[in-house]
Amino acid sequence: MLSTNEEVIERLNRLIERNLDDSSLTVARIQQELGISRTQLHRVVKEETGLSTTLYVRKVRLCQARRLLLTTQYRVSEVANATGIASPQNFSKYFVKEFGVSPTELRRQHEQRTPLPEVEAAPALRAPEPTTMPPADRPFAVPGGMLRNNRLLSGLTLAIVVVASWVVWQISDWGSQGAAPSIAEYAVTSGNSLVLLPFESQGGDEDFSEGIAERLQTSLLLLTDLKVIAKTSADRYRGTEKDITSIGRELDVDHVLKGHVTRRSGKVKIELQLISAGDESKVWSKVYAGDEKDIFRMMNAIVGELAATLDKKISPILAHQLNRTPTRNPKSYNLYLQARAMLVSREESKLAGSLRLLDRALTYDPGFADAYAQKATAYSLLSNMGYEDKKSTLDKAEKNALKAIRLDSRNATAYAILANIYRDQYKWDQSNTAYQIALELNPNDALTIYWYSLLLREIGKPAEAMQYSARAVELDPLHPVILGGHIRNCTYAGRSELAAQLIEDGKVVFGDSFIFYMCWASHYLFQEKYGLALTQLEKSHELNPGRTHFEAQIIFCQARMDNTAAAGNYLTTLGNTPEDDLSRSMVYAGMSKVEKCLSYMQRAASQGVIYKDLVLHPAFRLLHDDPRFQKILKDYGLPLPPSVAI
Repeated sequence: MLSTNEEVIERLNRLIERNLDDSSLTVARIQQELGISRTQLHRVVKEETGLSTTLYVRKVRLCQARRLLLTTQYRVSEVANATGIASPQNFSKYFVKEFGVSPTELRRQHEQRTPLPEVEAAPALRAPEPTTMPPADRPFAVPGGMLRNNRLLSGLTLAIVVVASWVVWQISDWGSQGAAPSIAEYAVTSGNSLVLLPFESQGGDEDFSEGIAERLQTSLLLLTDLKVIAKTSADRYRGTEKDITSIGRELDVDHVLKGHVTRRSGKVKIELQLISAGDESKVWSKVYAGDEKDIFRMMNAIVGELAATLDKKISPILAHQLNRTPTRNPKSYNLYLQARAMLVSREESKLAGSLRLLDRALTYDPGFADAYAQKATAYSLLSNMGYEDKKSTLDKAEKNALKAIRLDSRNATAYAILANIYRDQYKWDQSNTAYQIALELNPNDALTIYWYSLLLREIGKPAEAMQYSARAVELDPLHPVILGGHIRNCTYAGRSELAAQLIEDGKVVFGDSFIFYMCWASHYLFQEKYGLALTQLEKSHELNPGRTHFEAQIIFCQARMDNTAAAGNYLTTLGNTPEDDLSRSMVYAGMSKVEKCLSYMQRAASQGVIYKDLVLHPAFRLLHDDPRFQKILKDYGLPLPPSVAI
């Protein structure tokens, strides 16, 4: 006899089949025809498929569309109409997102019968061969058993069932219709938040306890409707004497998870306490003990019990993620953790040190996907901060990100880094696609949410950018880079008072972060308070000396304050790279020399390089009405500045 959930899914499948070509099949109508509440419908579909009702209906339509493309000669537009997706642009977008290939390319490959090489993946996550599709004369349905056992794979996973070069192509092929995920998807209801404090360890075995805490942190982030404070912020409370209530108030969480780890003679004991931040009462506690070789199984059990305590469901998709073992080599894992910690500051020496540690980690475990993903992160940051040549470092970042994906097709970090790479290459649509993949795989990762806000800001959407960076700050309130970027987003969105308050709140905590001062300077630049901006930029440069592309902003401020001698001296130090031309453009903007500013900007743009935040950056306001400047924006797929686009 079918369970209630199975019965609902089968009835839903039949309803979709009957209305396959009806694009007006809404959730409200489904709810009405099935005779269940919206809440119950959402719960059942989410539990059984890991998807919202809307996305599940779309998945069924797309599976039928794939069958039609492989077994009929219908045009793509006709297939789209036959499966209830009226817009050809949306159909193509959804199809690529689901299957990792455009409808036209799928048919071409099928006709040529050219097999695509597969990468390592869990058997349950492999794409079905065409022979497993239903016969052409039979209506398509997704059986409940398939949902429970294999789970219809997210198309974002199928996007990586091929070689790395093809991964790049398929992401780039999505097109410009990709819609940003709604920030409402990341909302968390009250009573559903916690921070995992750094674990204590017995006998100075900090690396081992750190690894356990990291693994639990990563697993808890995968639970939906649960706010988990990022490790960067949680680490600030290492060895703290603050009481639980104070920590809860400062991080705005309901619960605090504390742990103590003991390892002796191949045996491990983990003592955990979940404490209410409101009244410091003990909500849950347990001691886990077993063999060290079973540590990942033990941690999965911990996550399961914590989820039950917090009234969270472990979906089959989440269960698969939890069963994934990042590495079985403890030395490799410890080096990886040290390397990750070094990335936070964004300082050049620490980024280089992180790469050295990750290379060592990979000597112990050459198949450690997360280590390759973090190498990609380090190289991406070296380019982003202007420390090394942009092209060569982005090439290295992309190579390592794709290596991580070949080893682990659900590596959210690797997708996020690909998104960063494409953003730095001004491939806005591909970047948007990759961010959406990363966010679907790990919707609570603070850095990915923050990075996505940077894309929105760079394409001239500061209000939307501010919403995402606010969510990132909520998840990682003590990360200097995230707060700094949020300050800049607020400033560009016209929320100067909020930005000023964030600066005031951050002074004590982030007084040693050059990024914080740099973003503080941006707040003053936007207000044309050049003296105050210069003070913060010089402080930033003092904390992080060396040649970076932020130096040009210091000279810009000096030029705006009529220090033309400093501007002239700086110009003599520049070389002939496109980045040097951008620096010249910035300095000439400070000197109000429009023609030279624009000339060097055009020269850099012709070589494939433009200034970050070009649409919104206050230094280039003097160019906004110039058709030549507007052409640069158009050539790079960017909108006109808000002051012009009326």
